[in-house]
Amino acid sequence: MVKEAIILNKGGIVDDYKKSRINSVDKYFANIAEDKEVYVSVPADENNIDLLKMDGCLDGTCVVPQPIGPVTRFNLYGKELIHKEMEKEHREIERDYHIVDWHGTDHYGTCFQKRMCYPKEYIFPPLSRIIRDSGKLRSELLTKADVELLKHTINMFLEVFGYCEIVDKDENPIGQKIKIKEVSWRILPPGKYPWERAEKALDDYFEKAPGKNKEVLRNNHKTFAKYEPDFLAIGENSFNGYVVYGYTNKNLYVFESNQVGNATYVFKGDWENASQLTKHDIIKGNLCHKRIVHAKTWEKTVKQMFE
Repeated sequence: MVKEAIILNKGGIVDDYKKSRINSVDKYFANIAEDKEVYVSVPADENNIDLLKMDGCLDGTCVVPQPIGPVTRFNLYGKELIHKEMEKEHREIERDYHIVDWHGTDHYGTCFQKRMCYPKEYIFPPLSRIIRDSGKLRSELLTKADVELLKHTINMFLEVFGYCEIVDKDENPIGQKIKIKEVSWRILPPGKYPWERAEKALDDYFEKAPGKNKEVLRNNHKTFAKYEPDFLAIGENSFNGYVVYGYTNKNLYVFESNQVGNATYVFKGDWENASQLTKHDIIKGNLCHKRIVHAKTWEKTVKQMFE
């Protein structure tokens, strides 16, 4: 079996393309048909496995790379486009504050401010995964027709590993098909989770949260701990950045993000059903019992839900 391969590094092909990412795939896929299936890969050597923290993972295990730069950050969190060509609109923003009174005493807290802002559009994250497969770390199969996804995947590999190989797929170049297993949730030990226990369990989660308003984030999570959840799960891979508070006696599962300003999503039913939701299911909010926007009435709405 013959495979065509394109080797790219952060300098491009054979060190003569001096860019850290590619802007177009046309140069590399000029002689490849639109529907030809390819995948992006690197060897599953010790260094590459360590970069993805996949040591001990079996073939078929996949991960969504943790953010280390703009490409991997967009891959996991998506991004917002600010439309400066449109008129500004009223928006309510929650932020931390720190003031010093005339006695020299520090005061900390959170507040809401109304501002005129340009409209924002949320672009969903691609959530491209890297799969461990028989000595390789590879993407899912792609085609030249998926030009934006193909370009994104190549740039993601370049950002994580510094190089990648794009292999032209023959009829069955990978060998036997492997069932992809993504570990989406790390379920913490059962029991009540008052704030003292929840905060300790989520310490690393708060530390890695993006943005500056960490106190706003902690206060939001403290609100849910006040109602003593008996189930706590931390999102991994494509769900990185989410925590689920479960109240099994009420059949409620609350999805809270570590990005300040993201809405709270509440689902009714059991965890088995809730855990099958994709990140797109959650963000779109079509399947949730309640979507609670972080505004002045957020805490009151949460309280009413539990009453």
